[in-house]
Amino acid sequence: MLDILSAIGEFYVWQYLPDGQLVSTTCPHEMLEELMIYEKAQSSIFEHGRTNREPCIIWTNAGFLWVAAFDWEKDQLQKMYILGPMNSVENDYTMRKNRYLQVPLSMKSEIEKLYEGFPPMSLSGVIRICLMLHRAVTGETVQQDQIAFPLRSSKEPLQPSHCETVAKGRSKDRMVNYMAQDAVLQNIRDGNLNYHEDYNRLVHIGTGTKVETENAIERGKLSVVSFISLCMQAAIQGGVLPDVAYSRGDMYTQEVLRAKTYGDLVDVSHTMYEDLLLCVHELHVNKQVSPTIQACCNYIREYVDTDLSIRSLADRLGYSEYYLSRKFSKEMGVSISYYIRAAKVERAKVLLRCTSDSIEKISDDLFFCTRNYFTYCFNSIVNMSPNEYRKKYQRQ
Repeated sequence: MLDILSAIGEFYVWQYLPDGQLVSTTCPHEMLEELMIYEKAQSSIFEHGRTNREPCIIWTNAGFLWVAAFDWEKDQLQKMYILGPMNSVENDYTMRKNRYLQVPLSMKSEIEKLYEGFPPMSLSGVIRICLMLHRAVTGETVQQDQIAFPLRSSKEPLQPSHCETVAKGRSKDRMVNYMAQDAVLQNIRDGNLNYHEDYNRLVHIGTGTKVETENAIERGKLSVVSFISLCMQAAIQGGVLPDVAYSRGDMYTQEVLRAKTYGDLVDVSHTMYEDLLLCVHELHVNKQVSPTIQACCNYIREYVDTDLSIRSLADRLGYSEYYLSRKFSKEMGVSISYYIRAAKVERAKVLLRCTSDSIEKISDDLFFCTRNYFTYCFNSIVNMSPNEYRKKYQRQ
């Protein structure tokens, strides 16, 4: 792996036992391990690796990136591998200005001599290297959403933000980003379910919102909020009622503001994108649905976190419960009651993934009569309990 990476730059690897004892390293500069220790990248990696199997990435205050993978045999950690340092090219201005502010004076001169030799990497490049390291160490392949970004004790989380890869200010880079972004938004306008390739391309090359701030999570929030706004407009252009699109956008913006980690932002952004795209897709698939029933569906999706009932819907639309129920079932193929439950379960999935709200609170907020009934409805639609779903999909 190091031979392959040498085409990019000089990478170093440190190999440790579970107790933190250094076994070997390819790095001839002792100061770099001191830097890793000083910035607490090493301790964060050790803490994560002793209880988790997934690889991880650390982005430090000085703008250096480290990746790590862990060799487990059954339930026993055997060794920990750290690769780095890489020089972050995210927000070049800030990194040029502040890369040495967090480094002791005794290290600065030597780091400055070595700095130009650190491979300059974007987030997407670091993610690929992290996946390669995990494969080299374990022989296993994982997806990029399985990479962890551990928080460091008593420090602001330094996870890089979603859609925040290399952008050197060149018009060519901006044009490439614009084209990738437009393809993603066009999928929403068309309700195209085959969106994954375009979406992943944007994640890998997107420049995000360029702002001069040292706080990576704040940059990420600004990027995702901007992305939400664009997706809302695309959904409206695809036929979704403005009230529905803006209500959805407000809901996901609140989730962004509550986000604590890079993983939270990835989850909110992707869930929002799929949600709005599916709203358009449903309109295109159900072209035979009458305006009355479409209005009913829109109202349910918009007010999913209220105490919805067939009676309240019938009163709002000016029909009898019997007539509305028959008309809805005939056109949608499911009963209103089932459609309401399914919409509430979809909202519950977002809350389970993106918040730390208790299952009881989520059940109450979505107006299920009891937690047991909520669990029954959730399990009948998702084929797993709310607790199982959260354990499987929520980022820590």
